Order: sequence, then structure tokens, then C-alpha cells
Amino acid sequence: ETVMDQHGPHLRGAAVLNKYPEIIFEEGKFDYNADLTLFTRAGYTASSSTIENALYPPWKVFNGNSNTGSGSGSDSWVSKTDAFTNGTSNSNYGFDFGSGQVNGPWLRLDIPHKLKMDHVDVYRRDGGGYDQYPKSGYIYGYDGSTWHLLKTFTNITQPSVLNATTIPIDSNIPVSSIVMLITERYDGTTTTNQFVIIKQLEFYGTGVDSVPIQIGGGNIDKVANFRV
Repeated sequence: ETVMDQHGPHLRGAAVLNKYPEIIFEEGKFDYNADLTLFTRAGYTASSSTIENALYPPWKVFNGNSNTGSGSGSDSWVSKTDAFTNGTSNSNYGFDFGSGQVNGPWLRLDIPHKLKMDHVDVYRRDGGGYDQYPKSGYIYGYDGSTWHLLKTFTNITQPSVLNATTIPIDSNIPVSSIVMLITERYDGTTTTNQFVIIKQLEFYGTGVDSVPIQIGGGNIDKVANFRV
């Protein structure tokens, strides 16, 4: 059998900025839970606090369709309609990052290795009579033992439909789970349909983990600087 040499120095090239997830979630190609708030494919898990109904599950923000859709906006994630009060998140939904619940609906992505976050692109849906784009909130990352606040975003720009606002992060903390929690949304004066809508969510960062690679069978304890 043939194995790659694991001894001696290994040269590491410049860090490459990647989009996560590195796969797309496609209809019928994932496992999911009964209430349609958690979907798993190829080592990635997309989940959310809630969904408005079965048309708007969290996997749709990771399906790669940032520039397609119809006026109905069904190719989006929509939180439950009681997630906000006059545009501000209430205690109906939230996430405990270690110090008690932080109020607000959320989206989460778990990835099969760690990365250092650079930025997030948040796409706006294409109309349909509703325009509940995120306005303020938090982005947290989990390093395997602790949740870290990576970014507080406030009054981000609402882009034109089917376009994105970029939220810079530039973190040096390697994380394997990312949560975006929304505390305020646009169109806050609407008293009905108190949900938030996201068309597409793209996380960008640099991978920091290595994966063992072998050729011809056998076991290797570790091989540096390769990812598959």
C-alpha cells in the first residue's frame, strides 16, 4: 500500500476564503426532523428556531438560489409570525449561548470542521407583499466548548431585492457552528405577520482543520494540511 509521508515540515499556502456551506442543500437530498427545523446533508446541519410553515424551512437559505425566485418568496426561510413585537424580538423564541436566553428567531449552520469567519452575506427576498428583512442582531460561533459573540450588527442596510448586505466579521476564533440571531427587523410598524425573512445566507471564512488522507487503504494517525 502507499501512504502520504507524515514526517517533516509541511508547507502551508495562503489561507483561502471559502463560502459555507461548501455544498448546497437540495430538495430530497437530506435528513430532517419532524417539525422541519433541522436538516442534515454531507456533514452539514442547517437549523432554525422556528418556521412559519412547511414552505419556509431553514435549508432553503443554503440552496444556492440567491438570484432566483418568484413574488411569493417561497424560496426563503421565514420565522414564526409571533417572533417580534412592533419589529423587535420578543421572548417567544431565542437561543441560550451560556448566560440565559437571548431573544430572537435564529438560523444555525453546523459544519464538519472549524473555520475562522470573515463575513456574512444576507440576501433579501423578492417581494410578495412582505419585506421583513433583518435589521439588527448577533452572530455567534461555537468552538466546541464555548459560544463566542463574533459580531453585533445594528441597522444594517436593506439591499434591493435579490441582493445582499455584507456583514463583516474578521474573527480569529475557529468555530464549527454559527448562529445568526435577529433582534430587530425592517417593516416594524406592521402589527401582523411579525416574522423575519431571509432569502439566502452565505458564510465566508477560512478553514483551519486538516483531514487524514490515505491512498491504498490502511490507517494514518494524522496527515497535515489536507482537506477534502
